[in-house]
Amino acid sequence: MADGDFRSLPAVDAGTLEIGWAPQELARPTTVHGLLIEAAGRVEGVEREPGPRVFQRSLNDYHITYEICCVTTESHQQLLLYSRLHEEIQDAFARAGVEILSPAYSSLRDANAPVLPDEPKGPRAEPGGFRIRPRDA
Repeated sequence: MADGDFRSLPAVDAGTLEIGWAPQELARPTTVHGLLIEAAGRVEGVEREPGPRVFQRSLNDYHITYEICCVTTESHQQLLLYSRLHEEIQDAFARAGVEILSPAYSSLRDANAPVLPDEPKGPRAEPGGFRIRPRDA
C-alpha cells in the first residue's frame, strides 16, 4: 500500500485545529505538523502504516486551520479515538509551549513587532504603529 493511501482502511478524521497567527517561533507550520503527528503516534488504535497525515486546510484572517487524518482498524471505537487524540494533541502542544487559541481570542498588541517567522528571507512590509487617544475630559 502506498504511504498515505487511506482508500481501503477506516480513517479517523479528528476534525480541524485552528492555530492563531502568533509571533511564536513555535507555531510555525512545520512545528504544528510535527506536534499533530506526535500526538497521533501516542494514541493506541491509530495505525502506524500508513502514518497520520496533516493538511493545512485554510489560511484565515486570524488563524491557520489544520486537519489531521489517521487510519484505524478499530472504527467501532471512533469516538474514544477522537477523545484520546484530542487529549494527546493538547498535551503535545502544552509540552512544546504552543498555545491553542480560539480565533475569537483578541488582545491589544503592539503592531511594531512583526508576527512573521524569520524564514523565508526577503522584503517585508514595515509594521505600522497604533495610536491611543486620551478620552476627552
